[in-house]
Amino acid sequence: MTVSLRPATVQDRDLLFQIYAGTRRDEFAALDWPPEQLAGFLQMQWRAQQRHYQSAYPNAEDSIVVVNDAGVGRMLVDCSPTDIVLVDLALLPEYRNRGIGTSLLNKVLAKGDSEKKPVRLSVIKSNPAVHWYQCFGFSQVADDGVYLLLERLPAEAASVVSPK
Repeated sequence: MTVSLRPATVQDRDLLFQIYAGTRRDEFAALDWPPEQLAGFLQMQWRAQQRHYQSAYPNAEDSIVVVNDAGVGRMLVDCSPTDIVLVDLALLPEYRNRGIGTSLLNKVLAKGDSEKKPVRLSVIKSNPAVHWYQCFGFSQVADDGVYLLLERLPAEAASVVSPK
């Protein structure tokens, strides 16, 4: 399995929506909405997310995760002089739990270590990925009631500030 990244383009809109919808369908399954109502709601939410990303992270690197020439996910990373923000890392459901996300996250963390910058991200509190991020050394720095702000210090700083 070959995993790579390529820049996201306007032609990726349908794929990006599929990826987004794949991360939210379980969350809304209990509502028992008709499929067209759920699809419309997810489209509205996805468009709002895209506007937020463009506004809050105008310089972020927006990439399509590619496995064996097929687009299977998205990674959006914003690098500033002081930190690296993993804005979004999402895979189509059938590509999860295959080590793809782990490989990509390790690359982001390696960049944070080499540049001596913390890596930060926000995640919905109920998302099972919270535990996954903690396995990589992320710790909670804020809780707004819905989202957790997680941070992983660069390896060198982490060993000085909070030895394991």
